[in-house]
Amino acid sequence: MRENKTSGMTHVRRAFVFGPAAVWLAGFALSCILVLAGCGLHAAGPQECIVFGRDIGEDIYPLWAVGFFLPAVLVWAAIGSLAWELANFLLRQLR
Repeated sequence: MRENKTSGMTHVRRAFVFGPAAVWLAGFALSCILVLAGCGLHAAGPQECIVFGRDIGEDIYPLWAVGFFLPAVLVWAAIGSLAWELANFLLRQLR
């Protein structure tokens, strides 16, 4: 029974640490694809980006922040994972 509890915590930890990073990574990938397609993403503000006859410039503007803050997210994921492992280690030592 103890093995299942530990296994469940591993899935929770993975979802907690890597879930947000996966969402940000997907947004960053989408913004890279749109930039390659000719859309501009800049800190100056939204720019016109026509996709399938619709201007999505204002919709994709927040993705700029995704690309800008992605390194911080990856560092956060690593620190969160280390903190989680440290807490698990300390709890096992106290038992």
